[in-house]
Amino acid sequence: MGTRSSVHVVCEDGIIRSVYGHWDGYPDDGGVGEMLANHYSTQEKAEELVNLGDFSSLRKHICPQTKEGNHTWDSPIDDVSVFYGRDRGEDWEGVQPTKSSTLAESLEANCQQYNYKWEAGRWYCKEDQEWNK
Repeated sequence: MGTRSSVHVVCEDGIIRSVYGHWDGYPDDGGVGEMLANHYSTQEKAEELVNLGDFSSLRKHICPQTKEGNHTWDSPIDDVSVFYGRDRGEDWEGVQPTKSSTLAESLEANCQQYNYKWEAGRWYCKEDQEWNK
């Protein structure tokens, strides 16, 4: 069973885009929170992540760093994130980011066990009712 998460990014256009993450949603020990903090801590990286839609697993890289090997759902390359649309071929309608005008609306549409928000140059984590650093 996965530890589900959601990632909400306040984008430069003011729209909040959010995606679902299935595995390792916890904040530490190699989970989504640690990956976000260590590898997705710029506006550009945060937006690039959510623009690919829902993900199965979040890793250090969004795309393969070399042309060697074929990154697929069944045969992922180490340290490369796995997305439902790109890597599994699921219909974009079902895996695209949710777009909202407020954080409350975004959380209503996509709230999981762990919820992460990128805003004003930093990540926050919401577990239960509190946003933490």
